[in-house]
Amino acid sequence: MKKQPIFPHSLRRRARGIASSVCCVIALGWLPAHAQPIPVTTCGQVVSGDALLVGDLDCWPLQDGVVIEKGTLDMNGFTIRGSVRGIVCGSGGVTDQKGKCTILGPGAISATISQGILANNKLVLDGVTVFANDNVGIAPAGRFRIVNSHVWINSGKGISGIDPYNKLRGRIDNSIIEENGGHGVADFSNVRIKNSVIERNGGSGVRIDRIKATDSTITGNGLFGVHGGDYFSTGPDCCCIDRPRRIKLVRTQVTGNGTDGACGITEPCADIAACKEPALRDPLSTCDSSHVLGSGIVGQNWEVCTGE
Repeated sequence: MKKQPIFPHSLRRRARGIASSVCCVIALGWLPAHAQPIPVTTCGQVVSGDALLVGDLDCWPLQDGVVIEKGTLDMNGFTIRGSVRGIVCGSGGVTDQKGKCTILGPGAISATISQGILANNKLVLDGVTVFANDNVGIAPAGRFRIVNSHVWINSGKGISGIDPYNKLRGRIDNSIIEENGGHGVADFSNVRIKNSVIERNGGSGVRIDRIKATDSTITGNGLFGVHGGDYFSTGPDCCCIDRPRRIKLVRTQVTGNGTDGACGITEPCADIAACKEPALRDPLSTCDSSHVLGSGIVGQNWEVCTGE
């Protein structure tokens, strides 16, 4: 027969007392209830923790829509319109990298006079539409992940890092970035794109130092489809950094870009522009044209696309 462990009488009495106390707490309902989210009801409201938008916010153009110090805002199907910035994540300026800001859809941010979203700390955006803002749609200053979202018809860039020298990194999954006035996605050091569409943006579709795109489509953009390796530069053909990164495509189509009227005349447009030979990882990854960045020669290509 297996021997039962032997406890001193004092420990057995203490165990019975703890069990009795727990039973009393459960029976009398003294266990703490889960905290309810903070209702967001007014423009300019500052929240920390879980918050819930309870109606549309139509704001004056002299205030921000909502400031999230850190925590999660559930858009709850509503829209923030007309503010300076729709949502500001982190209240400490662009150096505030502490904490994380999560914005959950469905919901929309529109008609701001500056950024739709300014994220001073880590950003997670899921299921939100950011459209028709007078400047940049989304401006992260730290790491970000954008999922199941739609960023379109913003006057400036769709998604743009506000401090590219800070080696900003991010991911874009299952999202559409389209018809923005500037580049679709720009000013980051490393971005991974998956199951997404980036199309018909006025500048390049993607302009980043290091890019990996998987199961995505990048088409119809004004300058380049994917422009990689020189995110510090400003000109269309300047200047490769000392250790350029490689563009990697996996089951991704980059075609039909370079739609701007200046392409081939004053601008060396192409589907892919890179400082280092692009890597097309499989037969399903295609492009029609490429350009060797820094060459200064219109038509000089990497001989990796079907039209070369």
